[in-house]
Amino acid sequence: ADNEKYEKSIHVVIKAIRNNTEFPVENFAMKEYHTSDQAVAFRYVLNTWERAANAMLHGLYDEKYLYHAHKSMVLLVGIHLRLYISKLQQDNASYFCNLNWLVLKWTIRRDSFEEKETKKRLKKIFRLLNSVRHGRIPNKLK
Repeated sequence: ADNEKYEKSIHVVIKAIRNNTEFPVENFAMKEYHTSDQAVAFRYVLNTWERAANAMLHGLYDEKYLYHAHKSMVLLVGIHLRLYISKLQQDNASYFCNLNWLVLKWTIRRDSFEEKETKKRLKKIFRLLNSVRHGRIPNKLK
């Protein structure tokens, strides 16, 4: 039942993303759209990955496995719904903070690792990302 609900929700999310130029996804964060099919689907998909990201942060889920199995969908959702998430975070900064961490980490992992120096810097960034809690970035980035 959960898998079926996720599949239906992800189709609604993808359709809304494709329709973004007609009706920007961040509009679904407004109160008048809170109960719309799109907003309900956004929250279901985002909450699913927020829980998974939280489990990865605590070592309960295998992050490398999930990266290889789901990176395209997680990055699509995380990147295209970032303005929607941002609007929600105006009310509560902790909304989807674990998902944001995961999307950032997976985007960096996907896009780099060619140059030796870049790989060295990214390893340091990954260590710092793993130390982030509740959306707060460590003061020392050096």
